[in-house]
Amino acid sequence: DGPDVNRDRLVFCILSLVGHRVTAKLRNSVTYEGLFHSCSLDADYSITLKYARRLPKDASDKSGEVVPTLVIPGKDFLQVSASNLAPLSTVGDAAAGAAASGKAGFQTDTDISQRTDNTGDGRALVPWAAEGGAATAAPSG
Repeated sequence: DGPDVNRDRLVFCILSLVGHRVTAKLRNSVTYEGLFHSCSLDADYSITLKYARRLPKDASDKSGEVVPTLVIPGKDFLQVSASNLAPLSTVGDAAAGAAASGKAGFQTDTDISQRTDNTGDGRALVPWAAEGGAATAAPSG
């Protein structure tokens, strides 16, 4: 059996939520808002929210008290949603960019100084010189 692509995608999506404000709607029509902290991928997919509060059902109601840590069992929630997430870049995107430029892995100062992709933000490499302007040699002996 090869890797489960759908599980990998689920893990990627869940990891992208860590640290973001999410809302979790439960089966009993209660909605919580908090910072997504973790998800148990082993059994029931329970989620952990930090600094969670129960959202009011009506505009006239007050939101609930802030709970430092709220664990919601997977069987109890219907959906978890987040908004205003920045687009995610992956390690594969960075590797593809390096492969397209012909340079992958370690780059020397010469390689970096010859770039034309403007990733240096107007900065230039400057040669290093020891104090007094001369390079020092290691003592022999």
